[in-house]
Formats: sequence, structure tokens, C-alpha cells
Amino acid sequence: MGALYGILGAADPGELRAAGDRLAHRGREAVEWSPGRDVHLGIRGARRIVDLQEHGPIAFEGAIDNRGDIARLLRRRGAENAGPAEDAGLVFELVDSFGIQSLEQLAGQFALALWHGPERRLLLARDRTGYAPLYFTIAGDRFAFASEYKALLVLAGVAARPDLDALQVAHATEWSSPGLTCLEGIFPVAPGSCIEARVGRISSLRYWYGDVGAATGREVDHASRVRDSLLAAMGRQVSGYGRVGVWLGGGLDSALVAAGARRVAEDREIHTFSAGRGPDDRTLARTAAMAKAVGARHHAVLVEPDDLHSLLPWMVWHLEEPVGGEEAAGLFAAAREAARHVTLVLMGCGLDGLLGGLPRHRVADLAFRHSWLRGPLGEVYDQVHRGVPPASLAGRALGTAYHRGREVTAARLRGARALEPLAGFPRGEDPQLSELLRRDLMGLPHQSSFERLFAGLGLRAAAPHMDPRLVEAALSVPDRLKIGRGIRKPILRKICEGMLSPALVSGRPRGPAAAHDLRMSDALDRLAVELLSPGAVRERGLVEPVYVAGLLRRPRGRPYGPDRVRRIWSLLLTELWARCFLDRAGAAPEHPPPAVRTLEGAPSRGTASGSRAAVPDATGRTAG
Repeated sequence: MGALYGILGAADPGELRAAGDRLAHRGREAVEWSPGRDVHLGIRGARRIVDLQEHGPIAFEGAIDNRGDIARLLRRRGAENAGPAEDAGLVFELVDSFGIQSLEQLAGQFALALWHGPERRLLLARDRTGYAPLYFTIAGDRFAFASEYKALLVLAGVAARPDLDALQVAHATEWSSPGLTCLEGIFPVAPGSCIEARVGRISSLRYWYGDVGAATGREVDHASRVRDSLLAAMGRQVSGYGRVGVWLGGGLDSALVAAGARRVAEDREIHTFSAGRGPDDRTLARTAAMAKAVGARHHAVLVEPDDLHSLLPWMVWHLEEPVGGEEAAGLFAAAREAARHVTLVLMGCGLDGLLGGLPRHRVADLAFRHSWLRGPLGEVYDQVHRGVPPASLAGRALGTAYHRGREVTAARLRGARALEPLAGFPRGEDPQLSELLRRDLMGLPHQSSFERLFAGLGLRAAAPHMDPRLVEAALSVPDRLKIGRGIRKPILRKICEGMLSPALVSGRPRGPAAAHDLRMSDALDRLAVELLSPGAVRERGLVEPVYVAGLLRRPRGRPYGPDRVRRIWSLLLTELWARCFLDRAGAAPEHPPPAVRTLEGAPSRGTASGSRAAVPDATGRTAG
């Protein structure tokens, strides 16, 4: 984990240093240098990595999981001994020898800035799944970039103005809009893409498209191929780490990653992390069973409703967008605990989606199999995926049936355009679903936002599906094997066979028992009094006060329903984001986050059993 930043154009050294200071949570050491006239690069990270890049033409952040393969491709001697310190040099030589398209050879997460002096052009690139963040903006006659956009807000000429259309998407879907940020004029480098910047001109190039082609064979053969690719990817990701962490969210995908970690790191210490409300939390009970099954040291982190007041501002500051939903709060709390024990955390987030295991994929499958319902089911898919209300009578009826009448419509933000309907499902023969999955992966995988929750705490977060060979293996599974008839997630379950017990494979994950109880509803109401009061809503001017008042209306003594909680949560995050990035130009929260607490019976390394407190520093890290 580290950070990049820089300016193409005239720049004051103090200005560049100020941008780097905004990224101090991503790396202790920093250096700025100028490889050419009016081009200024900066990097934060470990000193040994910084030293190797200083004064060179490339600033590189990330980890190349297949560095041995790249070294052999370049005919480097001692390829088997290639280590992280060589990544920047390998990538520079790869691009210099074979062009920017050769980045498709890389597995892992990375962001880079590469200066071509003779042609006076700056190249920015990002890994194929967009796990390593990278943003850019144009400020007058200058082009600037940074791993997190809070660093751009300290530069002269970069204003903090909301992009209302992108903010509408974030509010409706709880995830970022592909190609946009919620700040006007600041854009992400797209996953699997490169930006070429010259003075007065920029252009983009996609170096990876992701091929889709259904392979033939039996279900067991497909499952075996994906399983082998998964284990090979994880083996590369854990190489060089003495201890390995795994995030357990309670689903089958995270359990599979935990079992895979035990396979590829057989003789190493495995730590698993989960978050919940307490002993009665069903998710914590399930994750504890998963950890026990793989012989891991488990850490169950408690997130109480009263913690949200001081936790959420830090979470939003790290995420930089009002996204993530309730799961992000638990993930952030668990990441703070993980930073005490490991430097690498593996995540299953995204694996389920790559294999067609999300509820909306069943809607798409129905549309592919029943052409006469394709139109209205497309509207339902769009409602589930992006929050776009169905337009047709049939679409509204099917949407009501899907949500069982409990869907709460997202607010329409003032000044924002209505979301455009889905362009349409892929057409043609099998694999239509795999093509849909490829489109999602090439857009902006929503899990990429989670990287910064870990990176800001000194952790590398890695997901197996960042590996190109695993992506190809998963997309080659025929659609008929991804969506079962009467069985949920058939191919994922088949992959798990032999790695997880039948009880874990067949068990249906359940949400936390206490997530939406009265305590949580009361805590949301207290936050709403501070953040969503009628006066605050009118002053912000983003949402109609009448919508907020109706959303916060509930019978005395009864909790909010899950769908209403989702909308309240989104409005709270939106206001916190506005206060941080619009009002304070991305400055860190003034108050520390809550202490980290673990569940009784889940001791942490070097401590006694039971709950314990941690002392946070100015970035939200916790000192063990």
C-alpha cells in the first residue's frame, strides 16, 4: 500500500508536498522529484520502495503477483528471485519493451504514472479490476493526479463542487458511478485503462477487455478449473507474507477464500476477521465456525450503534464517496483490528458476482430464458442494480413482487438528472450472463472502494478475482451452470466441495439478528437529529425536507425496516461526505474514531482475552 501524486505543468514544491501530506495515511515515507521540465511526481510508501523510484521516470504503487512470469518474459536473470522491490522496474521495462497494451500481462493491484521524456507525455494506468485507486483532474493549464482525490483538493485551481448526477447514482445504488466521482471535474482512471496526458490534451486507452467464451465440459471439470485458478492466484498473493489475514463476511465466497488461504499457506498463521453486534449475532456465529474449520485465529470485532457517530466520519473520509452501505462500517472496524496482526487481508468480495451468484443475476437469467419478459425484467434488474424505478406497468408489478412491497424509493437530488435506463441486456446465444458479468467487472467493481479502508491502516487488501487467469476461468463457465434450477449458487458450491465441510457449503448465511433493532433505529435517529435536521437539509439543498421527514417517520417502539434503514444510511453518508469534502475540502475528521472492541472469547495476539481498547492516531489507525 502506498500512494502516487503529481502535476503536469508549473508547480510549487510546497504545493506538491501538501498534496503528499494528504496521503500520509497510505505511507510513512514520501519523496517528490521532477523527471522532466514541468512534470512533478510524488510517492508515499515504505522507504525501500520510495528509494528505488526516486528520480526515475515511473512512480509505481501496488503489488505484481506474477512478477516471476514478467521477469521471465523480459528475460531477466534470476527471475525466480524477483521481489516487490523490483515491481516498478519490471513494469517500466515491460511497457518500454512492448507498449502500454502489455499491462494486460500483469496480475495484481497497481497504479502507475510513467513519464515519456522524448514525447513529453505522462501515462497513468490502473489495474484491470480497479483495486488500486487513481484520480485525475485538469486545473487551468495543469493536469494533476493522486491515489485519493482528497490530495487534489489542496491544489490551486481545484474546487470542491458536487457532481449532482454522480451523487444521485451513489445515493440510489450505494456505489460509485463508473467514470465519475461525486466531485465535479475529478475523474477516476478506469479499471484496465490508461490515460495519456500532454500539455493541453488528454486521451484514454483501454488495455484490457476481458474475453468471454463458454468452454465445454462437465460441471465438475469447470469447478475444478476455477478452483485450481483460485488457489494459484491466492498462492501468488500470499507469497512473501509470514501471516495471512482473511475477511469473513458470513457468505460462501469468503469461507472459500479462508479455506483457500489454509491450502496455499499451510504452514503459516491465518487470522480471520469479522464484525457484528454481539454474542447473539448470527453472522458472528457463522464466521466463528468458518474460522474454526480452517484452523484460523479468529477476531470478532464489535460495532455498536453508538459507535457510528465517531466511526462513520472516518469511514467516509477514507472511502471518499458516500457509498458502501452498512457492511462498510463493519469492514472498516474489522480492518482497524486486522492492522494489529497482519499486513495482508484476503477478501472474497467480488468472487460471488464473478460467478453469477448475486440475486440480481437470477433476474437477468430469467430475462435471458423468457424473451417475452425481457423488457420488464430488465427494468427490475435496473432497479435492483442502479435504483432506477421501473417505467412500465409490468416492470412495476414485477419490482413490487421482487421487493415484496418493501422497496423505499431513493430521494431525487435537486439539480440531478434522472438516471438513464439500462441500455439493455446482452443479446445472442449463451453466454449472455457471462457477458453481463464482464461488463460489470470492466465498469467499476464496487468492492474496489474497500481497498482504501485497508490501505489507510497500513494493510494490503487483495481479492483472488484480481488475477486474470481466474477471471478467464470464471467467465468461461457456461451460464447454465452459474444459475441453478432450485439450488442457489451451484457452481460456487461445486467449487467449495473438498475445501469446506458439507454443513458450511449447504448452510444459508443469515444477516445479523440485531442489525435493525430498536437500538440501531434509535442511533440512526440521533444521527439524523444532528445531520438531517430540517434546517440542515434546507441549508444543504440537496434533498427535499419533506422526503427526509417522511423517511424518518416510524411508529413508537418499532424499528425501521431494512429498506428504510438503507435509505436513511445513504442520506447520512451523503451529508457526512458533503461536510468533509465540500465544506472542509477533504480535511480529516477532527475527532478520533471509537476504540476497537472484540468479542469475549476472541483474544488478539499478545493480549488477554476479552474486550480491549485501542488508542487511535490522527488517521484512524490503532496502535497495538
